[in-house]
Amino acid sequence: MHDQQPTFYDGSSERAVPASRRIAVLGTRKMGAAIAARLSGAGFELVPWDRTRERAVALGIGPVADSPADAVARVDVVISSLTGPDPVTSTYAGAEGALAAARGKLFIEMSTQLRQASRERLTGQGPGRPRSELAAS
Repeated sequence: MHDQQPTFYDGSSERAVPASRRIAVLGTRKMGAAIAARLSGAGFELVPWDRTRERAVALGIGPVADSPADAVARVDVVISSLTGPDPVTSTYAGAEGALAAARGKLFIEMSTQLRQASRERLTGQGPGRPRSELAAS
């Protein structure tokens, strides 16, 4: 059981919070926004990121990351909810992609695409490897 009281983001600053209480949400459309709202309400501090920055900002739930790598670097847990194989590839791959900061992180992949397709597309795309990955099918 976690004995630390939940902390809430009030928009005024990025306070120091244990990384395990901080979660990156990559993709803030309908499903990602709903997940983020529930986690925020449960006391987790979130680092949202979306390819359309204004969408992540509009949630008002935490400091918006400049890139997927920036979001992942700030947390231990990453939830991604993206709209298909191309957005998954562009979010995870490259120097600013999520895999650039993935070493030791827990990824929960909930994107609307085939798991095998994303693994094939992302093989060899980043220097880090997630600690583990959970996939919602």
